[in-house]
Amino acid sequence: MSESENPVLRISGTVTEQDFKRAVRAGQLHLLLKMMIIYVLFCVLFRLGYDFYCVLPYLRSGEVTFGEWLSWIGDLFVPDATLYVIFVFFIVYAVNLLLVRPMRAGKRMRELFPEGLPVVYEFFNDRLVINASGQSGEETVRLNYANVQRRIGDTKNVFTLSTGQKNRYNLFKAVMTPEETARVRELLQARCPQRRRRS
Repeated sequence: MSESENPVLRISGTVTEQDFKRAVRAGQLHLLLKMMIIYVLFCVLFRLGYDFYCVLPYLRSGEVTFGEWLSWIGDLFVPDATLYVIFVFFIVYAVNLLLVRPMRAGKRMRELFPEGLPVVYEFFNDRLVINASGQSGEETVRLNYANVQRRIGDTKNVFTLSTGQKNRYNLFKAVMTPEETARVRELLQARCPQRRRRS
């Protein structure tokens, strides 16, 4: 596996603190939306299931019809104190994910890379080589396309590649031109056969 050959595509640039914070915030927003959907679905199904369990004896005895129970379902979700507590919880959770965590991540990056993070992405026929330079020296990651076993994250800020070992690698679009971004997308789609691409 020699890097003496010429890469198919080479992209270099410097990832700034703002680029890093935007990428972190976008990832946290995705997590927040997913958690909210899961939690809301859980609450709705739990509430419906519990109410159905409570009314089941009356349905069996004929005191209540199934149609009557369906007509009461809307009353189950009238806002009460519990829903307000959940709303406050999600506000606090959202502030933590979208403001606090990106600020902490940006501060840590600023401490490690005060001038930004210089990166070089070299796309070869069978692998991607990522070079990152910092105060502690240069770090090189070699990633075979065949090892990208999970879906390729394609967000506004980054491409995210995940391997079977649960390693994640972010390719920052801030260092790419629109033409390079399109070429990277095409190349990854063509070379990573096990991908399940996020829309």
